[in-house]
Amino acid sequence: MYAVVFALCLVGALAERDDSDPDRGFVHEWREDFNFRCPSDQIINRLVSVHSSEKNDRRWRILCKSVSSGTRNCEMSEYANDFDEPLLYKCPSGKVLTGIKSDYDSRSKDRRYSFQCCKVRRSNPSDCKLSDWQNNFGEKLRYMVPDGWGIRGVYSFHKNKEEDRRWRFEACDLDSKCMRDDS
Repeated sequence: MYAVVFALCLVGALAERDDSDPDRGFVHEWREDFNFRCPSDQIINRLVSVHSSEKNDRRWRILCKSVSSGTRNCEMSEYANDFDEPLLYKCPSGKVLTGIKSDYDSRSKDRRYSFQCCKVRRSNPSDCKLSDWQNNFGEKLRYMVPDGWGIRGVYSFHKNKEEDRRWRFEACDLDSKCMRDDS
């Protein structure tokens, strides 16, 4: 039953994609640090990223979605990785991703990341699923979770030859049903 609901939610979520303008909506410029946080009572639901071989960097577009029950008890992590090292991060128990902070290092041509996670009121993330790898080195990344789901985990590794990272994410059902929230 949950697999069918997840598939139906995913189809609806994919239909909402709009990545037509490649230079619109990035949260930072090439080789710049950034600190992105969703507005209050929102969670990250879509990530788009492009890589430049010339710049040896990846730019991020991060989109948020309102949750009708709101968020609380937010906390920012320490850095989850060192430059050129794997990134293995999972939000604290019962929380999902609401922010990303990153520093760029020109010597290592890589980024380190920290994450803000919040509790979604009246929710207990469950039935978590780990995605496949969402990009190949040097290619665009597009990741979106269905309505009623949130991102709990972020996993990545860096290769010096490509000066890029591959990414995968863990998403969890926030309410055990496909709940549309158009607010």
